Amino acid sequence: MRRCCPCWMRRTRSCTCTCAWCATSSCTWYACALPAHTRAPRSCVCARTHSVALHHVALQDRTYVAQQSKLPVYALARLCFQEGVVWNAKLRDRISCQLLEGVEALRHDAIGDAATLRSVIAALLQISATAPPNSINVYANVFELPMLEHTSKVRFHVHSAFQRATRPPLPACVY
Repeated sequence: MRRCCPCWMRRTRSCTCTCAWCATSSCTWYACALPAHTRAPRSCVCARTHSVALHHVALQDRTYVAQQSKLPVYALARLCFQEGVVWNAKLRDRISCQLLEGVEALRHDAIGDAATLRSVIAALLQISATAPPNSINVYANVFELPMLEHTSKVRFHVHSAFQRATRPPLPACVY
């Protein structure tokens, strides 16, 4: 029985304390009153063997597992999105229509989700930027060309300029 054992402090003859790390009474260290975050002393046999066993398992994982080079998660997700969504004709047309409807709603001051539009357009730009040199430009085919065609049909800029010109001028600032 050690001096830090609570049973020793109470002057009892039989120790009923157990080790805080292995929960057995066979260990030479009785630390029932210590908090859980304290370290086991060198005399605690169970804590020493436990840490050595973990150390050997970690070495085995590092030594005996063959490492393989794979694509990073972001690149793999971008590749799956490109193959599954962008190159599918039905989904590509639907994405293009949804983007044009979102831009049209934002132009007419309707409540639209501008952040989602920006993120989808940024994803299309990212796919186009990382594509091989001879491949099709995804951003241009899915968004830019349909957007320019839609804008020229609607003549949004001419209509917007006409509305701005017919409004009364703003009052001059008084200095």
